[in-house]
Amino acid sequence: MDKLRHSATAGLSLTELDEDVKEASFTATLSGYAAPGGSDLEYRWWAVSGLAMDTREFGHQYGNDADLKGNENLEFTYFPITSPIEELTIVAQFPPEYLEKIQPKPWVRRAATGSPRQWDVASQMEAALSAEGAIRIYKAMNVVSMRIPNPVDGVAYGIQWHVPEAPKRSSNLTQSERDIKEMLKQWMISGCAERVQPTMELLARCVNFAREKLMGGLAWTDPLEASIFFFDAKKRVLPVLAAALCSEDELKQVDYDQVALPYGRGIAGRAFKTNRIRAYEEIESDEPDYYYPLSDHPRFPVLACIPIQNPQAPEQGAYAVLGLGSQQSNCPLAALGKPPLTDRELAEILKQLNLLLFQELSRIYLAPKGAQSKTGAASGKTQGLDPASPGS
Repeated sequence: MDKLRHSATAGLSLTELDEDVKEASFTATLSGYAAPGGSDLEYRWWAVSGLAMDTREFGHQYGNDADLKGNENLEFTYFPITSPIEELTIVAQFPPEYLEKIQPKPWVRRAATGSPRQWDVASQMEAALSAEGAIRIYKAMNVVSMRIPNPVDGVAYGIQWHVPEAPKRSSNLTQSERDIKEMLKQWMISGCAERVQPTMELLARCVNFAREKLMGGLAWTDPLEASIFFFDAKKRVLPVLAAALCSEDELKQVDYDQVALPYGRGIAGRAFKTNRIRAYEEIESDEPDYYYPLSDHPRFPVLACIPIQNPQAPEQGAYAVLGLGSQQSNCPLAALGKPPLTDRELAEILKQLNLLLFQELSRIYLAPKGAQSKTGAASGKTQGLDPASPGS
């Protein structure tokens, strides 16, 4: 077969796509680092939730998979050659300052079936690309590129790097951290029916809190579905602890018993992994929307997911996620995290919400069985914090 007279560019972006300018920036990046004269074929994908960014995320995402033997803490992006081409350019765009923490290298494997981590290393080709200095690093642009002339059919070429160490955490657990660990344990083993109603009432309070503090007041009164996802570290998924459809005159339980989002997947998975609010709005766009559709459950035109953090140490990441979904496309939650709320105002509101959730979840899941109905949600009040008057 004659070699096709064209070149190909394969691009990976690990940056966030919260604004159109970032998508345009990635497009310009591919064009700027492609072969002279441009590429005849272009492939691009966004992997902000698909790859681990540090050692803690790597453990959450891959656990002890057998495929990891010899590939611990190793991430890579690759492109397999399935037809003869003249030249391949691989471009990877990383978050700001990330290149200061990693050492990108060529990744070359004999393409086969099964996990790419287990494909045979084409060691001579890999060594040759390293010796030729095929990897180019552009720190000012947060970009790594690798150009491969005359790539071999049946071989996969890529860029690999060992993820950096996660930020160190204190070895001394605070009381709140111990409480969170115990809450997770109790939830995993309990399945206690008497905890369902208090948790649903807590979700209703979260909805009212969101209406007042995050949606510009109580004028928007259409129903909202609220849910809490807890992270199961052993299975590396986010199952649903509880969910309820909350309207002005009804509180109805929603069954998600068989639902568990893979780590980093979906809007809730992204919120948990990045420890940032994620808001989804169903619109026509070429950008990935990261929505994870669920069988037997309708898709939300608007969905906001908020990481639930330890109120004493929010920087240490989320232990759960609060999801708020609407079937109305005009729901104000679509603009969550954007003006008119300033970053400072939003941070203060979320601090109050985290405190509410921590206190109430502690009461529901750490109190002796049978004690849940005696305090807090049953009377419509929360110990230490009432969403109607935050901080009081």
